[in-house]
Amino acid sequence: MAGKRAPLNPLTHVEDGGLGRHLITSAPEGGVQYGVRGQFDVMMMEINAKLLPDEGLPGEQDAMLYHEGDFRGR
Repeated sequence: MAGKRAPLNPLTHVEDGGLGRHLITSAPEGGVQYGVRGQFDVMMMEINAKLLPDEGLPGEQDAMLYHEGDFRGR
């Protein structure tokens, strides 16, 4: 059950104690329930997630430099 929503933007810090930048890679059987509270509801009790660095992945860092006008390439 890979997620379809993009992770938080790089340099966005979670200040309320929530889960930081991540990608859901899978969920074990029975770890996710659909439609319990409504048609579009998803309840995740157990997932496998990959945590992403707050400063961004290498490609995201390159994109930020490019848009700042400071991209020199690798």
